[in-house]
Amino acid sequence: MLRELARHFGQRPDAAAHPLGQVWQHLDTKRRDLPGVLALFRRIKNGIDGEPGGDESCSLLDVFDKLVQYRNGVFGHGGPRFASFYAEEMGPLLLPAVTELAGACADLLGPAETRLLYVTELRTVAADQVEVGLRELTGLRAERMAPLLLTKEPAVVLLPNRVALLWPGRVVPSRLDPLLHYRENETAEDRGFGMARNTIDVAARWAIGNFAHGTVTTSPPPRVASAGMTESAL
Repeated sequence: MLRELARHFGQRPDAAAHPLGQVWQHLDTKRRDLPGVLALFRRIKNGIDGEPGGDESCSLLDVFDKLVQYRNGVFGHGGPRFASFYAEEMGPLLLPAVTELAGACADLLGPAETRLLYVTELRTVAADQVEVGLRELTGLRAERMAPLLLTKEPAVVLLPNRVALLWPGRVVPSRLDPLLHYRENETAEDRGFGMARNTIDVAARWAIGNFAHGTVTTSPPPRVASAGMTESAL
């Protein structure tokens, strides 16, 4: 999903101006400036039991692809390893790599000023005006923001209790459901993805269509619904 969405935005005619237009280049470019990531990639490139690779650079997508195979070999089909394998071999490689990846992937949602929001309510305050209640999903807890005042036409794509992105220079947040769902209770907060495994491809196509045309449907993509996954379940 990440690969196809990034490729789509990178190939748009307005990619240079679009907030996600540079993501594909960011993910697909071979890099030498992440030594921890490169060390991990070399170790897992040829399989967990294979000889380490001798690559002098790698892309973020290269690493993500091999991490899936690593996960299947160590935690899935290959079965668990001895504790010393994690503590002495993979642990010292994974920690610095994850730290570098966190920094390298910080702009995947858009420019640095991009805000991840939760739409709490929509309230009609005038004949053609809607007040949008927002909370910013940042730090350890969501923080209440000043409400957003929109005319009714652009506000029609928004729904309460949804996660959205607000890009710099844009007036209306872009919904992320059903790809990303946020829930909370009185004692703790959870942020997590809700997606049935066999709906990933259709969901990606659905998301591409919505983002590309600047519209959002109010129901899940067909195979999400047919798999028994509703918006409330997500």
